[in-house]
Amino acid sequence: MGIFSQSHERCQQATSWINKTLRWLISSAYVVPILWVAIGIFPPYLKFPDQSNNFFIFYHSFHHLLHQSNLHAAHPELHNDHFLYGPLFAVLMAPISLLPPAVGALLFLAASTLFFLLAVHLLPIPVPAKNLILVICMNAFLGNQQNFQTNAFTAALILITFGSLLSGRYFVASICLSVGVLTKLYAGIGVFFFAFAAKRPRAGLMFFLVLFLLFLLPVVFSSFDFLLNSYLSWFDVLQMKSASVLQAGKGTFQGQSLPGFLQRAVKIPEEILRILSGVGLVLFFLPWLNILAWNIRQFQFLGLASAMMFVVLFSPGSENPTYIILQTGVAVWFVVGSRLSLRWRLPLLLVFFFFSSLVFSDLYPEVVKSFFRDYSLRAVPGTILWFVVLWEMASCGWGNRVPDNTSNEKGILTCNNPPRPR
Repeated sequence: MGIFSQSHERCQQATSWINKTLRWLISSAYVVPILWVAIGIFPPYLKFPDQSNNFFIFYHSFHHLLHQSNLHAAHPELHNDHFLYGPLFAVLMAPISLLPPAVGALLFLAASTLFFLLAVHLLPIPVPAKNLILVICMNAFLGNQQNFQTNAFTAALILITFGSLLSGRYFVASICLSVGVLTKLYAGIGVFFFAFAAKRPRAGLMFFLVLFLLFLLPVVFSSFDFLLNSYLSWFDVLQMKSASVLQAGKGTFQGQSLPGFLQRAVKIPEEILRILSGVGLVLFFLPWLNILAWNIRQFQFLGLASAMMFVVLFSPGSENPTYIILQTGVAVWFVVGSRLSLRWRLPLLLVFFFFSSLVFSDLYPEVVKSFFRDYSLRAVPGTILWFVVLWEMASCGWGNRVPDNTSNEKGILTCNNPPRPR
């Protein structure tokens, strides 16, 4: 018995030490961010220039803008694939385009890493919650960085738009939302967050003013006619890309979305898919009719999570690096949004991790990866979580009100503790 007692005591001591260490790591304001910066810059940079085709698409865009060469035409002598962003993105690439490619690539990775870190830092939540969001997003973020993609940049724009509207920084929110709309469209989902602004008319007016100014900014480096033609060609190339994904079917990593799953696994025709995408938009919008919950902090974070999931789940061009946006939404739901107890949230998060987030990692054999890719199964766990978020948003504020002195230690309104009607 003495041997077993000693072994049990040692196990308890080891478990206690591990718990204390994990709590210290999550509570530290420096450890997780430093790890985030190291992972986001150095491993991806080791792959330069072998996996940097996307980077060269961005790198040459500003030169095309200066010479008024079609931004969205094919340039096989420089890179593969098309430039799929608005003219404003070419302006944003100017500091990188003026540097040698090797230095520009390092700056690109550093900017993406630090911008996402800043976006999470600006969220009105405690440090441990911020660190936990970073930990949950880390593997998806690494995938984005290794492919020199801009999805982490898009996710950061959405987060900063949300946080800035909550805190009354309407000019910052307007810049981030306008940049998102005029570069990749995804971040345009942030218009829904104006529902959370204390001064909505002022915030809306500022947004349209900033949007107009940034719309015209590329004229400084080109001409007005070239700018208009560039926006037209941008929409043309996006339509072409969407059609090519649908035609490619199972043979591509793109289309890892709910419409892709319905097309490849359920064999639903393209015409019906358009109708179902419209149904998805309606389902996304319906919980926002819960107007009485707009001032509830928990509802606001659920709205953020739903928006970040929706833009990936219903985009025909969703691919592996795009999932940093969706996974950020999942992290926000798990850490600060959900009302579900941990015994429900944790299994849902683990299912998402093993059957969506990690499914294309080295943990799985190639036959499993091919199966998930060919049928877009990666979108299924995220869709399940999205429906959970919709349900939580719709039911937010309808629970019994608890006494004011038991709301929580920081006085933050929750779905079970809504504001009193005026």
